[in-house]
Amino acid sequence: MSALRNKDNVIFVGINSAGALMNDNGVKIVLPNSKINIQCGSVLRFDYDETVFSEETGFRPDIWVGTDSLEHTLNLISYYRLNK
Repeated sequence: MSALRNKDNVIFVGINSAGALMNDNGVKIVLPNSKINIQCGSVLRFDYDETVFSEETGFRPDIWVGTDSLEHTLNLISYYRLNK
């Protein structure tokens, strides 16, 4: 997504992505004695652009839409005739 953020013809619609780009999906394990499920990352990356992403909030959209992002995006495309 950070590569798309630098393109002139890309608009992000929705809500914050909630961060967590610095790590992978992690490893899910169950602690042997307590049987508590935990998830731990196994990789730490620093390959993102801090001007378009922050670990706390993630990617910020250009247009904030909290409900049914697809419908609002299609309306935006239709209204501004972006599909031509």
